[in-house]
Amino acid sequence: MSCEKPKAISVRIDPALAALIPNDTRYLADIKLDKLKDSLVYEKHLKDKLASRFDEFARNTGLDPRKDLWEILICSDGKRNVMMGRGKFAIADLEPRLEREGAKRFRYKSYNFFGDEERAGAFINVSTALVGSTDLLKEIVDRNNNPSIPPSLENLIAAVPPGTQIFAVFNGLPMEIPDVKDPNWANLARVARSVNSGWIGMNLSRGMNTTIVANCKAPDMAQGLQGAARGLLGFARLSTPSDQPDVLKAIDSVDIRVEQSTVKLSANLSEDVVDGLMTGEFMRMFRGVR
Repeated sequence: MSCEKPKAISVRIDPALAALIPNDTRYLADIKLDKLKDSLVYEKHLKDKLASRFDEFARNTGLDPRKDLWEILICSDGKRNVMMGRGKFAIADLEPRLEREGAKRFRYKSYNFFGDEERAGAFINVSTALVGSTDLLKEIVDRNNNPSIPPSLENLIAAVPPGTQIFAVFNGLPMEIPDVKDPNWANLARVARSVNSGWIGMNLSRGMNTTIVANCKAPDMAQGLQGAARGLLGFARLSTPSDQPDVLKAIDSVDIRVEQSTVKLSANLSEDVVDGLMTGEFMRMFRGVR
């Protein structure tokens, strides 16, 4: 009998959603709502705060995210996007409700679409729903569930640790960085443009564990990105008042390392630090922002 430990697998996308990912997807984000709702952070800090919003959403749509949704997947090619939901959909009730709310129904092949030629939604079956660019939804239907995760994204997804509840992968920058005259921002923009691909993962099971990985075009560019990130952290620490110890602990928890052309930033916050951030001055400051 072998004594070797089983090899840890990467994070997993629901196969029914993975089979619908468009071939030209460059940016992908996944939220595992069922796992997130089981986390201590959600139970202690988010459950009550979000209750009224979830109640309103349920009244307006007939869909309660707390009970009816367990995974959301967002895909984009940089111009078009689609959001996919995996859950429990009472189509016989939801489709008439959409029409009553003013959504126009039109037929594409064997599916009912709701919307217009720009954006629409559709129920693929009683457990899978899509919302996004209409032409992209039609392409997904035309492919007839042919698995198609782009290899470049598949390799990035494979690096995300199992148990991660929220993650995103990207092949190319997900946003265009404008040219600026300020020399400090111009240098940061130049460093950011050196990133080819990467991933972001967050686990809220106990505390808050966050990882950001950026694959740069060359080792010297990775060193430049690391320096810029450390500079921003240093500035943040100097700007944080001493009466916000949890914010200081969060900043101090950040570790930034470089291996060849890859920069890895990780921050592991304990439950106590997360509790302090969610209930202290840090959150009160953001509540005042509209």
